[in-house]
Amino acid sequence: MATGRKIIVRQKPISRIDAYSSRSGRTVVLGLRPEHLKTSSSNGISATLSQIEPTGAFTIQLFDVDGVEVTQMFEGLPSARIGDQTFLTSSPDLIHLFDPDDGSRIQS
Repeated sequence: MATGRKIIVRQKPISRIDAYSSRSGRTVVLGLRPEHLKTSSSNGISATLSQIEPTGAFTIQLFDVDGVEVTQMFEGLPSARIGDQTFLTSSPDLIHLFDPDDGSRIQS
């Protein structure tokens, strides 16, 4: 996410988290597909809804996370409004990490 932002993963499965232990304390780029991002009322990364794009069967929502634009896509119609504060979350199994120097995917 934003430069210098630390994300602490506290969910299972531990095996996926342990696979990245060699990168502990080092800078990485976090990648998520828009359809794997979920909103939560109580935990995750704080975000502000900045744009809603209904496209028929799917809705695309854009969030501001510390000045970084983050995209979410889901089936159905939105219930949120622009300016709403929420939290973004995803399953650890769906997170991808990349080396910031060469862009290569860090294998888990």
